[in-house]
Amino acid sequence: MSVATRQRLDAFDQWYLRHILCLPYTAHVSYLTIRKRTNQSRVSNTVLDQRLKLFGHVSAEPVHRLIMPGHSKPPPTVYHRIGNV
Repeated sequence: MSVATRQRLDAFDQWYLRHILCLPYTAHVSYLTIRKRTNQSRVSNTVLDQRLKLFGHVSAEPVHRLIMPGHSKPPPTVYHRIGNV
């Protein structure tokens, strides 16, 4: 994730938390105070954690499954009859 994307994502997250808490920009509440009130971490950190977790799952796969995806089983196809929920 680029620095500009991370900054845009965090800025949107900060704006959204202010919106949820009904805090106008004239209230002069700091970014850290909002984080403490909501007990939320930065969204860019959450995205980074999830990307690292995904990389851990991918790196744990055997190499032959990554190179030759045709040998793995396809997901089962589920067909629904019309009228059944």
